Amino acid sequence: MVIGETVRTGEPRVEHDEASEPAAAAERSGAVRVRVAPSGLPVHVHVDAQLPARCERDRLAGRILRVCTAAAAAAQARQRAELAAGGIDDGLLGRIGLPDAAGAAAIGRRTCGEGEPESWLSRA
Repeated sequence: MVIGETVRTGEPRVEHDEASEPAAAAERSGAVRVRVAPSGLPVHVHVDAQLPARCERDRLAGRILRVCTAAAAAAQARQRAELAAGGIDDGLLGRIGLPDAAGAAAIGRRTCGEGEPESWLSRA
């Protein structure tokens, strides 16, 4: 599966294939791509080989973190959908804090539009 398009950098594009477990996100340029486990932890991070030479370390880390955050939100939204399909009440899912598909998309837009997070430990 090809993730990302060579259009412009900025907002991450989030995709996932129902047949495979990991959720994925990528910058539109495809320079940074991330796959995450259902828990939201990154299992694969790809950074274009030319990107570190063109970008400061702090900015590069911020770009990676934003894409990781978007991919984790996509994984959580998929988990919420699976729990809802299994009969879990929507109010309970809201209290658990799992975003729905619209919430995951908003997290992706917000993490890309704001300043770079201070830490890998920050949560969306």
